[in-house]
Amino acid sequence: MKMDDLRKRTFKFVIYVLSVWSILFMTFVSIYTYSEGDNNSIAIIKMSLLLIFVWVIILGIIQYVLRDMVKYLVNMSNDWKLKFFSLVLFMMLIKETIAVIITNQVSLFGGEYSKAFITVHSNYFIVMLFSVIVFIPMIIAWIYLLSKYDFK
Repeated sequence: MKMDDLRKRTFKFVIYVLSVWSILFMTFVSIYTYSEGDNNSIAIIKMSLLLIFVWVIILGIIQYVLRDMVKYLVNMSNDWKLKFFSLVLFMMLIKETIAVIITNQVSLFGGEYSKAFITVHSNYFIVMLFSVIVFIPMIIAWIYLLSKYDFK
């Protein structure tokens, strides 16, 4: 068996295990919260499940369908560090936008507006200040590590 084939199989196995673990974890947390939680806890679980559905399922399908177009756009620039930073930051902004929109619709999920959040605040710019900006040093660290070490 070739090493590349072994890596691919290992990668697929890890993704499978993480997917199963995530599904089981969210199922157990949801069951526990629905049986023991108050309305705000149940609203938080509903919002979290919707965020997972939108972010992982819907946007995952969109990313898969548009991958060739994104490859073309990404190949327009030669600086991989700038591309990496821009795309990661763009994805974080999209995720926080979706989370803030869901948080602001808390009453649809049966929760109280000031007590059930899946973000730090209902204002998008405050969320940007306290979550996305905090991750910028981590993105820079990823860029440094990816440029310094070969992770093959």
